[in-house]
Amino acid sequence: MPLLTSEAIEASIGSVIQRTNTTGALAHEETIGEYASFVNINEGHPELGATPNFDYKMVDTDFLLLPVLSHYFLQLPQGQDRASDFFARNSTLHNGTFAELVQLNIQRVLDLSEPFSKEPVYQNFIRIRPDVPVGNWRDSNDGLGWGVYPYDVQASLVPSSLRAIESLSKAGIVNKKYAKQASAQAAAWETHAARLFEVTVPIQEIESRVQAYTQHLNLSQSLLYGEGSLNDTAVEPLGPKTFDTKTFYALALREDGSTIEILHSDVGFNLLYNDNISEDMLWRIIEALAPYPRGLLTNVGMVVANPAMDTNTTNYDTLNRGAYHGSVTWSWTQALMAAGLARQIGFCDPTAPQVDVNVAKSNPAWCKDDELVSALKRAQTLLWSAINGAKEERFVEVFSWDFDANAGRFSPTDLARFSPDGTESDAIQLWSYGFLALADPTAA
Repeated sequence: MPLLTSEAIEASIGSVIQRTNTTGALAHEETIGEYASFVNINEGHPELGATPNFDYKMVDTDFLLLPVLSHYFLQLPQGQDRASDFFARNSTLHNGTFAELVQLNIQRVLDLSEPFSKEPVYQNFIRIRPDVPVGNWRDSNDGLGWGVYPYDVQASLVPSSLRAIESLSKAGIVNKKYAKQASAQAAAWETHAARLFEVTVPIQEIESRVQAYTQHLNLSQSLLYGEGSLNDTAVEPLGPKTFDTKTFYALALREDGSTIEILHSDVGFNLLYNDNISEDMLWRIIEALAPYPRGLLTNVGMVVANPAMDTNTTNYDTLNRGAYHGSVTWSWTQALMAAGLARQIGFCDPTAPQVDVNVAKSNPAWCKDDELVSALKRAQTLLWSAINGAKEERFVEVFSWDFDANAGRFSPTDLARFSPDGTESDAIQLWSYGFLALADPTAA
């Protein structure tokens, strides 16, 4: 977005707003053209011809629009003094102005998030729809480890959307009446949501689990020492820290609130979308950006899921290198993580390389912790080393890996080689081009 013109940004945002339905839900996908005709015929409505179909099943989509609106109109130079004319536009797909349709989405976000803000228990989280096995970007049936409350929605997207309502309301871009409610609800989600995903395990038990996972995959023990497959990356070792336990965030919660103990890349949403991040959360993200199989980073990219620490060892195979949302690399999630790290580091160090415009209400208190800031920059260096290890794959939607035990190194390969159903791994997707708006801080 920071590199696009006002017209391009507003065309994109406008297309999302136009597809808002009467409940305020946002469309995840649309079916158009001859394929729409095919779907309509198969559903017994040939009279509809090529009338488009809009898909509203994803729960994460409803919380993605408002943070974009806030960033564009309140922070990016392209959006300055353009809100009034933009929101006055009439939709050509649904009745109403853009302002009226956005108001529907605002009310939906407030209504869905209110129960948890009053009683912060997992039962009041945003659940994937009961009749649909998917609900966020991990849209394979097993992509959430069979969980029903996704981490990214609860711990990042909901509070981010509420903070966006607060900011837009205080700026007078949307009705000022929303600010107080949105602020109170955001604070409750920021305080309580991520905690319900915490998995705390004794260090010795973690070591045992990682060893078992490494052996199951027939990986080299050398990956468990130093920086593993990233040993040629020039980084200083982390200072000595002695803990009896390790805490990380679960991928999702089951119906009963128990945790899916899978290390995952969705903490990148916190870095990019949220302002009020605790020091504890930042340290856990830093620890997640460790070399695989302890963390998420191989020398050819960041995997989106690592089941090494899961007591449910069936997930070793469920989320392996052949699974669509398993221990594979997605380009856009790497870009998300890289952009998020640049954003958080930029709050403390305005000279740090970044393309986007990020404005903090004030410098976070953790900026005074030199050790933490240094560790964030170290994690950033390791991440970019992983990204650059498969530089030609940066714009491929998703890819997998081979492992050379003699060299102790990974190499990129097509996901379809290992996927039981030949899942695509080279589809052209707009979200795979996030690197176009990122600056590599490790570039000479």
